[in-house]
Amino acid sequence: MKADHLANIQETLVMLANKLNDLKVDWLLGSSCSLMVQGVDVIPHDIDIITSPNSINTIKSEFSSFITNEEPDWIQLTINSIEVEFLLLPNITFPKSILYKGTQIPVNSLEEELYWYNKRGKEDMAKLIEDFLAKQSESR
Repeated sequence: MKADHLANIQETLVMLANKLNDLKVDWLLGSSCSLMVQGVDVIPHDIDIITSPNSINTIKSEFSSFITNEEPDWIQLTINSIEVEFLLLPNITFPKSILYKGTQIPVNSLEEELYWYNKRGKEDMAKLIEDFLAKQSESR
């Protein structure tokens, strides 16, 4: 069951990434999917995307049939039974992009993810990121 969910997450993410890249919208993958794309051994529950307010109308138009909830600074979609959340932030930066399954995906850095997981009190995920960063550092 976990393998099916992971495959569904990966397929949905690649489809979304290709579409967002084609639309040339500002976007950044965050949270557990960002960790997965960067090699951390996690199975994300959903897909969290940060975007700029100037991109939201394009996203709403392109994915209108998938919208399940909408707030002024947040939009939720359901695609392939996967929950996709778009969080609007006015000043996003793009620290790096990862080639994942043949698709360029802008990701939040592991250090930034570590900061946010610590800030939200998610100690297990923070430890997982710290361990991953330590292994990366050792292998250099």
